[in-house]
Amino acid sequence: MGIFDNLLGGSRGTGGFEPGAQGMLVNLTYDEIVAELGRGTRAKGGYTFWRKSLSDIDRNHDEMHCFQLSNYDYRGYGDAAKKPILETRETWFVVATSPEVIQILGRELGAMVKNLKSV
Repeated sequence: MGIFDNLLGGSRGTGGFEPGAQGMLVNLTYDEIVAELGRGTRAKGGYTFWRKSLSDIDRNHDEMHCFQLSNYDYRGYGDAAKKPILETRETWFVVATSPEVIQILGRELGAMVKNLKSV
């Protein structure tokens, strides 16, 4: 899996899943994410992430549709482990089981989806 090894390697929650898509959610604050998903987990690398199933957000979705939302920039630009600024609208990075999962997550969080692609 390459770059996704660090992101999806053994952890709690939904555990590892096979990523099928990646994208970015923009114009989203940390507080807006916390309001919908709860507090994130602080990783050893210093970034914050949420690893969940879509069924955690809406019971109508299949629990096999998983995502990881974080401030870890998988593109390799800038600071990979910056501390989120609570009141500033930022770009967040998502890996998920499919592009549709990222679209649904963006709608649920009220964020715009950018650079959505299958991997």
